[in-house]
Amino acid sequence: MRTVWDGVDQLLDAAESDSAVAVHGLQLLALRRWRETGRPVPPMWLDDQRLMSVVTLSLPTVLRRVREAVPGPILLMKGPEVACLYPDPALRPYGDLDLLVRDTDGARRSLVEVGLSLVEELPDQDRHHHSRPLRLDPLPLMVELHRRPNWFPWLPPPPVEELFAAAIPSRLGVEGVSTLSPEHHALLVAVHGWRHGPLLSLGHLLDLALLAQECDFDELLRTAERWRVRRIWETSLLAARSVLLGEGSSLPLLVGGQHLRRVRERSIIGTHASVYFGTLWMPSPTVTARALTHLVSTTLRPLEAQSWTSRLARLARVARRSTRPVSTYRNIEM
Repeated sequence: MRTVWDGVDQLLDAAESDSAVAVHGLQLLALRRWRETGRPVPPMWLDDQRLMSVVTLSLPTVLRRVREAVPGPILLMKGPEVACLYPDPALRPYGDLDLLVRDTDGARRSLVEVGLSLVEELPDQDRHHHSRPLRLDPLPLMVELHRRPNWFPWLPPPPVEELFAAAIPSRLGVEGVSTLSPEHHALLVAVHGWRHGPLLSLGHLLDLALLAQECDFDELLRTAERWRVRRIWETSLLAARSVLLGEGSSLPLLVGGQHLRRVRERSIIGTHASVYFGTLWMPSPTVTARALTHLVSTTLRPLEAQSWTSRLARLARVARRSTRPVSTYRNIEM
């Protein structure tokens, strides 16, 4: 029987571009696979491998420091938790710890008092759901304290107390640190990926497929229906199974997912278009209209300390370069 990892190997064997593999978050899996098959490995991936070795080793230290300083429950989400489902946790790249806590401001003050430092952010950093990141120097991990999950602004987020009530012990085995239930975790990862761009990344779909294997599907579908994201969940999972397991297909995958099967990178215009197109998967026409209004507003509205003139000038620069790979988006002059 074909497994998810068989599908990953098949995709990596057919990949034409080193840069696209990295954009999809698969460079460490590719490094291992390409060594096995005798294919040359880009030198920069060795740096990524060394970094993830340091991150993996430093993770328990950072989590224990956080646990000692922050009162109340702590839920670890995404990165290192999902990495535990990989053949080796160091094969899944990540650089931050997403921690759900009840009091982000109090937790941040406590962590600063015990030696963590606030990290400088990009001008357009989206911090609507978490506070300014921190770091325990010189370790390479950032800590992001979340007041709620990363969710669609036009839908009510999952109740935080529901997430805490269903929490289970973290796979990392640090006493006092929990994680989301498999069903909650799978849905949050699906929404997180959809917000970045529907069916954007193989790494997102791989995470989703691995988490899905841990779920009670009846409970998952009930929760997805209640949180109003069932269509997004089912479309994302079908894409993951199609690309990784060769099971079925779908219109969204045929129209907007060819970059997944070929391990290519979407263009800037293709990614922006997919975000707008993805609003059609909202639970009702009313919510779709609300989502489109929000997206148009946030696209046009100037960022903090930015004038309308400079904002429109940047949008024009983005438009002129819209066929470039999305990874170059932040390199366009601010």
